[in-house]
Amino acid sequence: MGVGMFALVWCKGRGVLRRGGRKTTLANDVRHRKGLMWKARRSQTQEEKGPYKSPEQGRNEEKSGPRVYQFSGVKMELPENVHLLTLEPWKDGKILLRFEHIMEKSDDLRLSRASEFSIQDLFEAKVQKVTEMTLGANQILSSSRRFKWNEDKFTSGTKNDQDRTAPERNVIQSSDYFKVILYPMQIRTFVVEF
Repeated sequence: MGVGMFALVWCKGRGVLRRGGRKTTLANDVRHRKGLMWKARRSQTQEEKGPYKSPEQGRNEEKSGPRVYQFSGVKMELPENVHLLTLEPWKDGKILLRFEHIMEKSDDLRLSRASEFSIQDLFEAKVQKVTEMTLGANQILSSSRRFKWNEDKFTSGTKNDQDRTAPERNVIQSSDYFKVILYPMQIRTFVVEF
């Protein structure tokens, strides 16, 4: 496909024409770049991972226009570099939460630092238990085993060990009001019980 061409996408058994787009942000001076990466990442996050919108069925929208419903499942605003990626019902009345830190280590002096927030402070109801899961939410993180690779075969000493280490994860405890620490570009998944 070339630039400006349409893609044929199937939706509910019907063909729909869809056209993509790109945004470019330029800054030629370091003074203008301050906060620019955060603005670009926040804009990208809002466009790509915004709320799901579903039209209401069975109404005549031509006469009265579409209804707009607004609901927030959280009571506290997250740090500006943290995005609530998933908030959905889970088994047995539990909720699945997935958070992501949207900045890279080198994007911004302030916003590329680790962010800290409390899961208890997000909800009106009292949180009883928080279990951290693997990214796919199919296994409890503490019971999962990571693969161990023989790195000497593959790296030949070209990379710095510091670049390969993952940030430590804080253990989620009720005594800390289920405090979470997110490092740059990290995604963490939790199952919350009320």
